[in-house]
Amino acid sequence: MVQIPCDRMKKLFWISSVLHRALRLTLPNTTPQRTRREQHGQTGEAFGTDKWAIRSVSILLFVAAILFTALHVNAVPRIALMDFVSEDNSCRSTVALSDLVGAVQAEMSGDTNYEWVERAELEKAANEFKLAGFGFIDRSEAIRSGRWVKADWGIFGDVSTNLNGSRTLSLEVVNLERADVLAETNLSLSASDNTPFQMKIECVSHVAAALREVLNQAQQTYSNSQKQEAVALLFLSRSGMGDGFENLEDNFRDSLSVAFTNSQRFHLIQFQRAGVAMDEANLVLSGLAENDSNSWQKVADYYVWGNAAVADRKYYDWKINQWQDEQKVDVTLNVWDGRSEPRVIALSLTNETSEAVAKQLEQAIEPLFHRDLTKPVAENIRSRISDLMLARYTGLPLNFSFDLPDSYRQWLDAVQLLETACFFNPGNAGAREQLLRLRWGTSLAGTDAGKIASAIENVKLDFLVLAGNLECSSRNKFFFTRRRSEAWRKYVEQFGFTSTLAKPEPPSIAIEYVLSAWQTFEMFRYAQDNQAQWGVPRDAGLREVTEWQNQFGSEFVSRLLEVSNNPALAPRSMEFFYNSLSIPDLQTRTRMVEKYWPRILEQAKKAPIGWSDPYLFLRKYFKDIGQPDGDQQFLAQLDLANKVGTKNQEAAAPPPPPVQLPRLKDLKSTPTPKDPP
Repeated sequence: MVQIPCDRMKKLFWISSVLHRALRLTLPNTTPQRTRREQHGQTGEAFGTDKWAIRSVSILLFVAAILFTALHVNAVPRIALMDFVSEDNSCRSTVALSDLVGAVQAEMSGDTNYEWVERAELEKAANEFKLAGFGFIDRSEAIRSGRWVKADWGIFGDVSTNLNGSRTLSLEVVNLERADVLAETNLSLSASDNTPFQMKIECVSHVAAALREVLNQAQQTYSNSQKQEAVALLFLSRSGMGDGFENLEDNFRDSLSVAFTNSQRFHLIQFQRAGVAMDEANLVLSGLAENDSNSWQKVADYYVWGNAAVADRKYYDWKINQWQDEQKVDVTLNVWDGRSEPRVIALSLTNETSEAVAKQLEQAIEPLFHRDLTKPVAENIRSRISDLMLARYTGLPLNFSFDLPDSYRQWLDAVQLLETACFFNPGNAGAREQLLRLRWGTSLAGTDAGKIASAIENVKLDFLVLAGNLECSSRNKFFFTRRRSEAWRKYVEQFGFTSTLAKPEPPSIAIEYVLSAWQTFEMFRYAQDNQAQWGVPRDAGLREVTEWQNQFGSEFVSRLLEVSNNPALAPRSMEFFYNSLSIPDLQTRTRMVEKYWPRILEQAKKAPIGWSDPYLFLRKYFKDIGQPDGDQQFLAQLDLANKVGTKNQEAAAPPPPPVQLPRLKDLKSTPTPKDPP
């Protein structure tokens, strides 16, 4: 028997009603009965025949709609097999894993149960989203690219190396529409030493067999979920000064999963959870919202979020004449059906285990999973929920540091709160700006350019400390800075440079926009050992390094030219210009010479600017464009501008204060002190 999901059954009735109305308008002999009798004098029996004909055809159309929907439900899923990511930060491992993925897909291409996205289409998506590969693509970006190629599911793989040198491949099958992990598995890959991964022919069949098994599990999970309403547990943050309940969110999630499995009424969305490292601490909701502003309608039918406040206290029990410990947890949960106002429950429990609290929460919340589709959607409900979440964020505690206990949990709770606000309303510029500042920290930390801009904009020390903590806690600083740069690029493309926060804090959006790109590009100024220390693959060849220099250099130049008149960037303008001349791409260097050099000359006319060419970048540029002596003429322009700047400084300098010498008569009238006896 064909089973149709609830939401699609509603669509069926709507489709059948539309077809029925269309049928009455198009079939002959279907005018109203009273009018037909008046005009032609036909009998009621004839009209009854027309009536039954209409009903028969309507039933056939309804059955056809059911069959069409059933075919759609059971359609072959379109799958994007993404390149596996290696944690050893090796270019050779990445290339070998890409070859493995291609070989596995070729072996499984004959399976008619699935439709595979061609590898060329995935490469085109990577170019479309400006993804540089080699592990730069995080989960949210991969989901965006998978949806761009019209894939239903995505397969993600991560290869980790254990201390004993063995490798483990973690596979996940994800429903890209919901970012829902349908199935996952781990398998061992042969490894003889700690050298980069090498693709062996026996790995292909081994991985393909595991992939077939996990796809079967995913198909079963997906089929079951299509008959159920979806519930997404977004976060259950923890606050208060008490100890314990660190795993309450995980216990609550497990309790919901067991209850839903037993009842078969609901499906719990399994998002990829945040990792331990700072560069993994982001949900996939960002990628969904960036790709589709209405993705919240497709991810789940119900959304759950809340907070647990934990408090410890001691009290004296007079009955037994002893001091007693009391641990109290106050939990507030919100349940939103996407239409009405969120329903709220509050529980206050004392001296209960985390598992017991989770069970009571599950029992209290399940009756709230119902909605009335006949009522209109509450006005501006999404925007109001998003604004309330933004207002709830009041900043990190004073003297915050990741060295303190529970600090990472506090920071992650705040990140998830703000990201949820952005998910419900992708147009909330204030929530997005606050999220970026908290999630990535300021780009000023750790850069020479930042020291100057920091002094000009009076950046608080807390921002610099947070940024330093984030960079040091990330597993790969190179990937971290690149993702921060991409985050600010996406923000400016959507919202521009004006802050909407009630009390915007420096550095400005324009400064973050430029310096986040500069910090990534700046790494290539240093030696290979420094780059490897920051996370640039040590075995990267000249081709890969040149590609990254061109990509990150071009991005930096584009941003700098966009906001080059910002006074906070002026003290480092010459450094920006000179290092941009090291970019291999000639067209990018020419853009800086033609568009940025005139602005440097204008600055020199106000205050002289020094120049040195230790690496002969300027001379090489003019040699590349066929003007070997062009650098001398070029620098003559700077000398002339510096002379003007010197005169302007002298003219603008205040005159020295007049010196008043004493008059001769005053000196004569002054008594001469006598020598001491």
